[in-house]
Amino acid sequence: MSGVTKIVGFVETSPFPAWLATGRGECVYVNPALERLTDLKSDQIKQVDWRSFVLEEDRAAASASWQRSLASTTPFRTTVRLRGSDGVPATVELIAFGHTLDDGTELWLFAGLPAQGTTQQYSRLEAQLQATLNVIPAYTWYAVASGALTFVNNRTGDYLGLPKDHPLRFGIETGTEWDAHIPLLHPDDQEEARRVWSVCLGAGSAGENSQRIRSAKGVYRWFISRVEPLRASDGTPLYWIGVNLDIDDRKRAEEIARQS
Repeated sequence: MSGVTKIVGFVETSPFPAWLATGRGECVYVNPALERLTDLKSDQIKQVDWRSFVLEEDRAAASASWQRSLASTTPFRTTVRLRGSDGVPATVELIAFGHTLDDGTELWLFAGLPAQGTTQQYSRLEAQLQATLNVIPAYTWYAVASGALTFVNNRTGDYLGLPKDHPLRFGIETGTEWDAHIPLLHPDDQEEARRVWSVCLGAGSAGENSQRIRSAKGVYRWFISRVEPLRASDGTPLYWIGVNLDIDDRKRAEEIARQS
């Protein structure tokens, strides 16, 4: 199943208003929950700018926040009111993630989660995060604000050889330290990885590092690990969203070139 088919499948089955849009903001797919909210059908919404769903008073702030996410390629999150067909706006926590397809097309996955109290809100946000990361065809994960690794997607869990009932596969917090993931790395890469992660947490900023990660078979492969903070409306990091890209073949080719 292709990456875009998986994403469309997730959007369609989401109980919350959700849609796919281009980097320009034009909708390419909307789910039944959004159709019910707006009383519009897919063929009426297609190629409509998603910002038209937002109440006019919230539109400028939501658009400006999304433009910052586009420029930095970071996840988007803000509280907005969506226009309801009955005239009653629905207040949601709107989150979005960018995703590049195999042909280079960039799509953004949007989902509006009900804003109904902090605990419930974050629980639903975590569920949405996990579902989203699991359909992205990459090694993805997230950590809580303290830096403790809390969730890895199925692809990452299988690479690491984690049991099917491992807490990391379900996003269950176990009170681990901010650097508890370091033993998964090659011993020669651990000190630098710990330093880079510490700088990210201290500054509350994005980071990137190359490191070797041990597979289920005990083999180390090179990855470039990129992490971005997913922030609350006041700018405080809520989660750290990470993507590990396999660069082992490139590293080996570079080493062969150096030796020759």
